[in-house]
Amino acid sequence: MWKLVAKTFDRVFAVGGAFLFCQIPLLMHQYTVMLSGHLAESRRQINMLQHAASLTNKTLQEYIAKFLGQQDLDFVHQGEIMQSMQTRYVELNESYTALQHSTVWTKPFIFIKHIDSAVFWDSLEGFAPGLSLTLESLAYALIGLVVGVVIYRVLSATVKVLLFRKEPKNLDRQLDRHKLGLQRRLPF
Repeated sequence: MWKLVAKTFDRVFAVGGAFLFCQIPLLMHQYTVMLSGHLAESRRQINMLQHAASLTNKTLQEYIAKFLGQQDLDFVHQGEIMQSMQTRYVELNESYTALQHSTVWTKPFIFIKHIDSAVFWDSLEGFAPGLSLTLESLAYALIGLVVGVVIYRVLSATVKVLLFRKEPKNLDRQLDRHKLGLQRRLPF
C-alpha cells in the first residue's frame, strides 16, 4: 500500500514541478509584453519633453536643469519629476533590451536582475496559467520535472526518518551484554 502511495506522490510532484516550471516562460513573456507597453508610454512622454526642450533650442538635460535651478519650488519639483521620468525611461529601455537579447538559459537570470516590481505585479495580476508548446517551455518543464522529483525524494526521506526510525529496545541491556562479552574474551 505504501509503495502505491509513494509512487503516486512521486508522479504528482514530477508533473506538478513540470507544470509550474513551464509557467515561467509564459510569465516572462507576459512581463515582457507589459514592459513593452510601459516603455512605449515612457518613450512618448520623453519625446514630448524633448519637443518642449527643442522649442527653446535646448537639449532635454538643459531643459530639466533649467527647472531644477529655479528658486520657485513648484518649478524645482517639476524638474525632479522630469528627471525621474527620464531615469525610468532609461531603466525600462535597458531592461527590455536585455530581455530581448537573452537566451533561453540566461533569460531567468536577466529577468530577475532587471525586474521592475510595478510591471511584475501588473503582469502577475493579468496572468493566466497555460501550456505553451515551445522548446523553451519544454526545457523548463524538464527542469521542473527533475526539481519536482528531487523535492519529493527529500520530503519522502525526511518523513521516513521522522516516522519510521527505530529506537533500539533495551539499549542498557544490550550494552551490558556487550561489556560481558568483552570481559569474557579478555585473558586477564
